[in-house]
Amino acid sequence: MEFARYRALPEVARYQSWGRFTLEDAKRLYESQLAGTYGAIGSWHQVAIADTANDALLGDCALHFVESGDALEIGFTLAPERQGKGLAREAVSILLTHAFGAMHMRRVLAITDAENRPAQKLLAALGFRKLAVRGVQFKGKPGKEFDYVKDR
Repeated sequence: MEFARYRALPEVARYQSWGRFTLEDAKRLYESQLAGTYGAIGSWHQVAIADTANDALLGDCALHFVESGDALEIGFTLAPERQGKGLAREAVSILLTHAFGAMHMRRVLAITDAENRPAQKLLAALGFRKLAVRGVQFKGKPGKEFDYVKDR
């Protein structure tokens, strides 16, 4: 399964909450998505980033319906061979249009590791503002994360 393949790569997992990602992890995540209620406050849902020509999986976006009900936290992951081609920018841009349009969100949030320069560059290019810098323990080590926001 392509989803498990790219998520298992160390360069993909580097800035993500998981360390090791297996096919069993992918199956559990898929099953949890089916069992959950899309849009429920506090829920997380994955949305595929697919090639429109052949439906090949390129990556995924995460949607976290935060407690306020009118805000959405997002994340994005692309297979390494798909990075640097504008695909994440296109996917997140479409996601923002949907979030502020049909979903009626007031605010979209994103959190990124302070060392993840490509994600920071993408968020800035899409009009996100950096709100805060936080010290965190990440995968057993001290680090920093940046909080970003984009308002409707």
